[in-house]
Amino acid sequence: MSKVLGIFGGSTITPSGVCEGLIEIDDYFKVMHFAVPLLNYFASIETQGSLKLRNGGGTPTGHTDLGSFTDRVRDDSVGTHPTDGAISVVNTYTISQKTDPEAGSYPELIVRDSDGEIRGGTDAEIKSDLIDTVIIALVVGNPFISGQYKLQETAPTDGSWTSRGDIIDTQVDGTTVTKTLWQKTAASTSILNGNHFGRVVDLGTGEPVVTNGGSGYSSPPTVTISAPTGFNSPPLGKRATATASINGSGQVTGITITNPGFGYKIIGTAPTVSFSGGGGSGAEADVTVARVSSKTPIKQHGPNSFIQLTEEEISSFHVLLGERIEQTGIGKYAFSASAPASGTWMQMGEIMSDQAKDSATYAYAGQFTGPYVGHYQQNYLGTYAGSYAGSYQIFYSGFTAGNFTGNYSGTRSYWFTGYSSASFSGTYTGYFDGATIISSSSTQEQKRLWVRIA
Repeated sequence: MSKVLGIFGGSTITPSGVCEGLIEIDDYFKVMHFAVPLLNYFASIETQGSLKLRNGGGTPTGHTDLGSFTDRVRDDSVGTHPTDGAISVVNTYTISQKTDPEAGSYPELIVRDSDGEIRGGTDAEIKSDLIDTVIIALVVGNPFISGQYKLQETAPTDGSWTSRGDIIDTQVDGTTVTKTLWQKTAASTSILNGNHFGRVVDLGTGEPVVTNGGSGYSSPPTVTISAPTGFNSPPLGKRATATASINGSGQVTGITITNPGFGYKIIGTAPTVSFSGGGGSGAEADVTVARVSSKTPIKQHGPNSFIQLTEEEISSFHVLLGERIEQTGIGKYAFSASAPASGTWMQMGEIMSDQAKDSATYAYAGQFTGPYVGHYQQNYLGTYAGSYAGSYQIFYSGFTAGNFTGNYSGTRSYWFTGYSSASFSGTYTGYFDGATIISSSSTQEQKRLWVRIA
């Protein structure tokens, strides 16, 4: 696999054609000296891979819709009775991602291929060795970089985040919930502070210091160096590795760093070293962390020299960044209730829920005063005073048949069957017929913002 080259301590090409001062760029410097400026630029423009939030309207040119969120409300206010329970759409919010490729040029980077030849790299080689690392830093949220998106109520606290639009859920009683599409536009930790810029290096003698050789080792033990800690712990940082050597007396005499790792704190507690296996015990060693020189990608500067890229030149690689997101799917977003089935996805932010007031046959218990119209059948016990005209038939000491016309005043207990239209004042416990809009709410739909990470 071809590797992108950078400058380490200057570079020249000798008369015999041997390149001096060039070194393959590892993931740490791909992030710190290429991804940082590239993604700062990515976050400052609309380009392939960028998201856009809109309320209504058609899909923007060059974009693909990722999903929509519908804000619905009840037509009737809380307490309305009777109600048909109708719900109306207030707004429909859609998030889209720009998928059309960008036009533009960028410098030819220098690579060393699998045969050892140093030459200009192809787009495919640059994407595979360099751009893929940039995309991983973008989607996992490396603290040094910007560009990623989150959907949540308040801005995240790690760095500076810029609003790209709001989604608002409304309810008929005036309740609102707003979630903002945020994009990180400035990193939380400056590359210049340097405290997480270190790598494990040899001490003054050219090797880490073995403070105790231990005893009984019949073969070199396995060396384990602790991983970077804090926000630069793996996968944002990388653990250093080393091998041990022993003497004929079964003691560890030295360790050799095989990979210096990256992301270790220069100031603070040094990484720890432990030994396991090899048939012995008791070995101890110290390592230290130091800042190392920059290794920025290079381009041909002349027939016998190279030069590091400027930040403006690095920014031009947003063209390849967008193409690679589209090719691999890593870095693509989705706006849906659950993660898409294909690939590995990570939720970015909070759940956006559409809430609407409930409707129900509402239980009422309490004092009720108002007109009553309907069929009433109940034993009546009370005082009646007024004119009565009609047919009356009941037990009477004597016999009478016919109509009775006159005034009746007194207390009477009997059954009344018929219809009454009048005002009723008293205590009523039961259910109103038909639905009522009540104060509780139910979820109509939920959406989340997802990013593909694998």
